[in-house]
Amino acid sequence: MGFTGPEGFVYALKLGQFGSHRKKLLDAATWLPNHVERAERLGAALGPTLVQLPPGWRRDAGRLEAFLSVAPRSMRWAVELREPSWLNDDVFEILRRYDAALCIHDMVPGHPWIRTANWTYVRYHGPYASNRKYRGRYRPSRLEPGANILNEWLQQGDDVYAYFNNDYDGDAVRDAQWLAGRLPRRHTLDRSKAPSAATYPSSPYAPRRTWQHLDHVGMFIRRTAWSEVRDTGDGLLQLGFFPYKRGGQVYGFARDRSRAGCSTIRSGKACDSR
Repeated sequence: MGFTGPEGFVYALKLGQFGSHRKKLLDAATWLPNHVERAERLGAALGPTLVQLPPGWRRDAGRLEAFLSVAPRSMRWAVELREPSWLNDDVFEILRRYDAALCIHDMVPGHPWIRTANWTYVRYHGPYASNRKYRGRYRPSRLEPGANILNEWLQQGDDVYAYFNNDYDGDAVRDAQWLAGRLPRRHTLDRSKAPSAATYPSSPYAPRRTWQHLDHVGMFIRRTAWSEVRDTGDGLLQLGFFPYKRGGQVYGFARDRSRAGCSTIRSGKACDSR
């Protein structure tokens, strides 16, 4: 079984935990080609790969640089640092050297909003993410400061990938829609086809298997996953949110709740977890 997104759609992938958590990036030359080969099957639809490091792993700048030296520069790599010791100028300089993006997120209090590449990757895990993950609505008052920064970067021609992970109670939908309306737009989105908060029941077991493709902005719905890819005229903006988390896997960044193992990327598989 296979499917394709709308024309121009971009899939953001996530490196499997075998490499990021079990191996902690060690000996990447022995296992990373497996991810690269499968990711490249997406062709023009391939977006960045998120490398999420374990929350209990303290800074090892040499290990990170060794990994990035193996990672092909033809792909985009974003690194999510979840242990505060990693938020260090030496680490930022390594990311810049390899044109890898620092993933901006709110799981670590005071995480800096800086660019280490000519594109950026942002994950919104919830307004109280450091102690109450994936819950709560940001609302405009909390989103506005970041929106101003993203707007400036977009006007400078940088690409922005922004995802909402506060999926309980449909809050990610509302916040993503607000940010979508706040940032530059060249295409017109038909809001009558866009998902509403009511579309996403709070129950984790409520099935939603419908696909809906919208023209122009590359939006799609799969179960409770929503994304929008927009060419702002300067940079590329991709917005999205994750559905309810029940230990599923990532297909692009739309999680498949029907399987406990890996999601299929065309004829290959890509494992992922939170």
